Amino acid sequence: MTKDSQLTEDIIQETFISLYLYDKSKFKCEKNLKYWLIKTATNKTLNNLKKTKKLLYVPFEFFEKESTHIFIPEKHLEKKETIKELKIAINSLPFNQKILIIMFYYLEIPQVEIAKIL
Repeated sequence: MTKDSQLTEDIIQETFISLYLYDKSKFKCEKNLKYWLIKTATNKTLNNLKKTKKLLYVPFEFFEKESTHIFIPEKHLEKKETIKELKIAINSLPFNQKILIIMFYYLEIPQVEIAKIL
């Protein structure tokens, strides 16, 4: 979620260290664990971005989901251009708006759960 892959790895590592140190008996189900991890990683990323004043970066791969449709070159090119424009638009958003889009559209987290996470 950052432009720096090393920083992203550090944040992920810090998130899992936090999980290791956290009282796991508080998780009633796997879904709670998932949301806890997302919230913790989001908060660690946000804290780091606030400290360094860096912007969140959405990679191109974020938009690519597997497709079982027949490959049509024109459609593929059109989709690629749309994804490029969408990527630019999302990357220009403030962090809070950007993370909401990622959670809702890509991670497919329900709005009620996003509200609890944030």
